[in-house]
Amino acid sequence: MASHQPLALTKQPSSDQDLESGPEFVKKLFRMLENNAFPTILRWGIQGKTFVVLEPNEFAKLILPKHFKHSNFASFVRQLNKYDFHKIRHQPDAKNFYGPQAWEFEHSHFQYNRRDLLPGIKRKLTKSQAKISQHGQLMKSFKSSPPSTTPLPTTNTVEVQTLERQIKDLQSSQKKLTSQLDAMSQHHHSMVSTLSAFQNAMVSQDTYIRKWLHQSLVSAEDQGSHDHIQQMLYTFEQMSKRAQTKLTHMSTNINRQMIPPQGPMLVPPRLTIPSDSLLQSQPWSIRPKVRLMILEEKDGLLVNWLHSFGCVTILDPTLQHHQPVDLNIVDNDLANASILNFMNGEPTPIVSLCNSTEAGTSTPPGSVVPQGGRRDLLIRPFEQATVYNLILRHCSHLKCP
Repeated sequence: MASHQPLALTKQPSSDQDLESGPEFVKKLFRMLENNAFPTILRWGIQGKTFVVLEPNEFAKLILPKHFKHSNFASFVRQLNKYDFHKIRHQPDAKNFYGPQAWEFEHSHFQYNRRDLLPGIKRKLTKSQAKISQHGQLMKSFKSSPPSTTPLPTTNTVEVQTLERQIKDLQSSQKKLTSQLDAMSQHHHSMVSTLSAFQNAMVSQDTYIRKWLHQSLVSAEDQGSHDHIQQMLYTFEQMSKRAQTKLTHMSTNINRQMIPPQGPMLVPPRLTIPSDSLLQSQPWSIRPKVRLMILEEKDGLLVNWLHSFGCVTILDPTLQHHQPVDLNIVDNDLANASILNFMNGEPTPIVSLCNSTEAGTSTPPGSVVPQGGRRDLLIRPFEQATVYNLILRHCSHLKCP
């Protein structure tokens, strides 16, 4: 039985002049295999028609940085693919002769001791380049073909010339259309950027004004000032709602005209605005104090709603202040043992805030589930009216007579 020994790898007497033609990447790879500096990592295949990377990790660490100024084996494989090298794949149940980690590659013009074949290795063309090359070859073959002994009728010559003119006209029209489309695309992107910047500025401005009005509402010294600020808040929310509607309409119209490459423009976020009846009715003789053990970035809308109901809120996620309040609203994720022990020891009602998955599959989102006594369960996502009715139920003793 013939032994599976690799071919003897010896340096060839020919000079580098034989490697003047051909891609630089291919020439480097050929020299590396000729030098045979790391036979346990990189070498020719048994028949000399393939080459084998025995240890890809060591190849990336020791050889790639020296010859290709990088250590990325995947990048090396992609470069091989660009020159039409193919990886030899073995059957799943067959053992690889060179070892389990070995990668074996082949190319019909890349063989042991065959420098003369290297000029035949070309970089693969892209689809557009391939079409241009094919067209050029057809034109070349057409021009180089010997003239027919039988003269073509004059009508055929005229038809060919007519078709050539039509092709040129079509090419010219295509260039003009492409230029116009590019200009339209740039104009559309400019409109999207401008509208997005305006949207961000409007949201920031609305947030600042809303926060200032809420702070003024909380610090109002008398009922007259409180009612005046409340009316200002209501008017502002209505104006903000109309502005958001107009901005959404503009975004929709722009997206109907042309969808930008990065996808449709995001619709501006809708603001949840308190209803007229809730804003105008303030039934409190003493404004309820509500301790909120929540994260403002998670449930900040709840704070705004409570302010619009006329409540005084104390945002205290870690229970740092033990002042008396009329209602506790606690996020289940923040309720540790010490917090629960403190709240169980005082008579203030407790509302647990949680997601529908925590409350159980039979509990609909946005509902309030009585837990007995002074406890309720508020399920996310909740509605404004649900929160308002919850406040009325637990703070009924603070209503106006």
